[in-house]
Amino acid sequence: MVVSKAVVVATGVTDQGRREILGVDVGDSEDEVFWRGFLTSLKRGLAG
Repeated sequence: MVVSKAVVVATGVTDQGRREILGVDVGDSEDEVFWRGFLTSLKRGLAG
């Protein structure tokens, strides 16, 4: 059985130019509720 899912990956770049993964999430769709939860979780984990 194949199930379609939405996968989002947020990346950032350090002062030294290295790319880092800031967050990953999997959801049933890319609706507003999914994005809001994902961005809120990133906001909680970031500082500066």
